[in-house]
Amino acid sequence: MPAGVKLPFNHKHKQNEEVYIFLKGEGTMTLDNEVVEIKEGSCVKVLPNAVRTMEAKTDLEYICVQAKSNSLEQFGLSDAELC
Repeated sequence: MPAGVKLPFNHKHKQNEEVYIFLKGEGTMTLDNEVVEIKEGSCVKVLPNAVRTMEAKTDLEYICVQAKSNSLEQFGLSDAELC
């Protein structure tokens, strides 16, 4: 996301939560009217019904993972099978 760009809309989701992992840059996320500073190394989990937007102070690089909220049923050894 280039420096100086702000998403031109606020949005929320019906079912999906998001996790943002910031790889480079600085900016802000607004979550339900609360401004959160973000920078390289920041991780932010956003619940589905949270109204969100984002603005880049410097060029931002990030990964956004989206999945149905509370959909993880097993992990680690409880989800493993030896082969």
